[in-house]
Amino acid sequence: MDAGRIPARLFAQLNHKLWGVEEHIKRQNRWAEIENFSGRSVLAIRQDIHAKILSMNLTAMVSNVA
Repeated sequence: MDAGRIPARLFAQLNHKLWGVEEHIKRQNRWAEIENFSGRSVLAIRQDIHAKILSMNLTAMVSNVA
């Protein structure tokens, strides 16, 4: 990488912005227990993922109203 084209301070700013996103994803994965599925079939995993996404969306809707 050419240090003259991309200043180091830009990387610090991007890393600072990325930190919050990574923490949010980590919190959501922990809350949704995305690693714990109720079955081993593809259908069971798909249903679990869709149910957890629906649950997170409903929770977000309720919390925004409140």
